Amino acid sequence: MTEASEKSTDPARASVHPDVVLDARLAIFHQRSRWLALADVHYGYEVARRAEGGLWPLWGMGAIEERLAGLLDDYAPETVILVGDVIDRGVVDREALAWLAGVRERCAALVLVAGNHDAGAIRREASFVETHETGDGFFFHHG
Repeated sequence: MTEASEKSTDPARASVHPDVVLDARLAIFHQRSRWLALADVHYGYEVARRAEGGLWPLWGMGAIEERLAGLLDDYAPETVILVGDVIDRGVVDREALAWLAGVRERCAALVLVAGNHDAGAIRREASFVETHETGDGFFFHHG
């Protein structure tokens, strides 16, 4: 039997295609092309629910920031692709824009694929695309 102290705390990873790793932190990384993709992050979900009267703990944005920071540390991607619903609703636009600025500082390119929740100031102030195709044949669209 494996002792608790011997168990790995590293996130699970699986090779799903040549050069492509699926990470348990809900991300996919292309080793050769150096891109990292995450979908439906919904930054600010808990704040949007509270604005509607829900009693949600304020844990989501911090957890998302930590998860992406860990992925950036582990993979050092050249490009980060956030596929749709970067934010949950427009109630955290300023916070989301500051978070995205921090992500931009850690990679050469940040691609934001538009989702149905991405509205308000974030759509006016950040550059979104409807679709994104990588040079190695991967296509990203939120739908």
